[in-house]
Amino acid sequence: PPAQRERAAHAEPNYVSGLDAVLVLELPDIAPATLRALGRRVDPDTGRVFHLDFDPPPTNEPGLIERLEELVPPVEAKVQERLTAWDLGKGATEAWIARFANLRVPVDAAPVKEQVATFAGGVVEGVVAAKAAAAAVKEAADAAGVAAATAQTAAAAVAEAHRRATIAAAAAA
Repeated sequence: PPAQRERAAHAEPNYVSGLDAVLVLELPDIAPATLRALGRRVDPDTGRVFHLDFDPPPTNEPGLIERLEELVPPVEAKVQERLTAWDLGKGATEAWIARFANLRVPVDAAPVKEQVATFAGGVVEGVVAAKAAAAAVKEAADAAGVAAATAQTAAAAVAEAHRRATIAAAAAA
């Protein structure tokens, strides 16, 4: 039979993580990603970023639309190449994320960024609330442990006092 060390070397590792959640942005159709990447514009005067389709610039600011510049020129963005590269590496990424299956939170990345951010923020708020609840339970358990130890000490003192009283009463009789 294989030695314990050999069995351990071939066993599936038991991963322990410091992560509280793994948010996975899911975008089954790459068209929205392409539109988002290619439609961004920046106001060079203010640094504010707009998107022609998803977050258009206000029309009531004179000269704003004319001075907008592409945030990343399409040639530099290489959107299709990057999406293809992501798609090729997706299996390895999913395999890594699978290690944290109980922490995986799928996030629909198709809606506008505010909706995605709101959903992600809700996940974070849930994690923070769960951690606060766990801390409160731990604090209560610690307090209960101290109370139990104090009660045991008091019970032992009462038993000792009773024992001494019994001995004293027997000696007096």
